[in-house]
Amino acid sequence: MRPIWSGSITFGLVSVPVQLYSALNYNDISFNLLHKECKSRIKQQTLCPACNRTVERSDLVKGYEYARDQYVIMDEADFDKLEVAATRNIDVMAFVNLDKVNPIYFSRPYFLSPEGDSQKTFALLAQGMKKSKKAALVRFVMRGKEYVGCIAPSGNALILYVLYHAEEVKDRKEFDAEYKGAIREKEVALAEQIIDNLTEPFDVQLLKDNYREKLLSILDQKAKGRALSLAPAKRPPAKVVNLMDALKKSVMQTAKAKQKPAGAVSVDREKKRKKA
Repeated sequence: MRPIWSGSITFGLVSVPVQLYSALNYNDISFNLLHKECKSRIKQQTLCPACNRTVERSDLVKGYEYARDQYVIMDEADFDKLEVAATRNIDVMAFVNLDKVNPIYFSRPYFLSPEGDSQKTFALLAQGMKKSKKAALVRFVMRGKEYVGCIAPSGNALILYVLYHAEEVKDRKEFDAEYKGAIREKEVALAEQIIDNLTEPFDVQLLKDNYREKLLSILDQKAKGRALSLAPAKRPPAKVVNLMDALKKSVMQTAKAKQKPAGAVSVDREKKRKKA
């Protein structure tokens, strides 16, 4: 696998040469738009509604609408002024407690790998961050654009997450669920017990893409000319229940599940998933 970027993590007087690798497999299933009548793939054109004609890409410019139907035109020279000075450094701004970094800011992940003879320095940095449970907030330039990021330890590896900027994330307070009614301690205790009963070690298999598997199955059956065997899932109608009764029943149900061996719970979950 070829690296997509190389540089150095710098903090204090320390410089660790690294290479950057994508941490994602892009498994999206893409579709082409076809003419329904002849099944030919269509071509998209850029049409100017004022001139009522197709415009070549070479005749297009970028405009920012600052008022209704009023645009500021930007050309390549304007964008060149925004280019940040090319640098190969991932500058550490600060080390912070890993559990204090809000996951809402995390965007794309990349694997960092030591480059050249930096294996020992890289390993020291990774183990030091892991034992201290720290993450590094960093700033770096890649392909002419400046990014902020977070380097976090994972096993013996380091992962660089590109972070959203502060102004890109909406204020959480807008969405706080503030319940003004009374909540009894017994209800909270029952909810905590249900959560405790359903707590298991993290299993990456729980993140399986069921939608993609079903879509591939449908595509395979249609490609082979078979009738579709997948029935659409039916959602049961919502029932109005007493909250305390529901909590108590849930506690009993989850407690029974917790008493089963781990393997049996996994088998049950798989059976329920297939049945669904």
